[in-house]
Amino acid sequence: MARLNCWAGQAALSDRTWNSRVPHGTSNMPDTLLTLRYAIEKAHGCKANCADKVTVHEKLNGRTVWYGTVHVFDLFGHESAPRAYAWMFTDQLGEAPRVITVLHKGVVTGPSEAVRAIIAQLYSEDAQPNQHVNPVPTK
Repeated sequence: MARLNCWAGQAALSDRTWNSRVPHGTSNMPDTLLTLRYAIEKAHGCKANCADKVTVHEKLNGRTVWYGTVHVFDLFGHESAPRAYAWMFTDQLGEAPRVITVLHKGVVTGPSEAVRAIIAQLYSEDAQPNQHVNPVPTK
C-alpha cells in the first residue's frame, strides 16, 4: 500500500480494492462501509467504528473537482488520532475503486480538509490540474 503524507495529516491510499467480506459479525452493514472500516483498521492498526457520513463538494476556480460521501470513523487504540475519514474513488473510467483513509491530525480537522489534503497530494504527484476525481456513491 502506498502511503501519502498530506499537509500535517497522514493518509493512506490503497492500490487495490479491499475484500468486503470482513469478519466479526458485521453482515448487516453495507459492503462499502465494511470495506472502509476494514481499510482503516488495516492501514492504521486500530479498531474503527463509523460515527457519521458527510457529503463533501470541493471546487477549484468554480469547477467541481470532487463530490462524494466521506465516512467519519471513531478510532479505538490509535496512538495519535481520535478519528479517521474514509471514502472510495476512481480516477479513471473503468478502473476499480480505491480506498482513501485520512487521519484526523494537524490541519486535517474534518471531512472537507481530508478531501482537500488528498486532492492536493494527487495534483502534486500527477501534475494534471484538469484531471477530475470521480467518487463511488455509497449505499
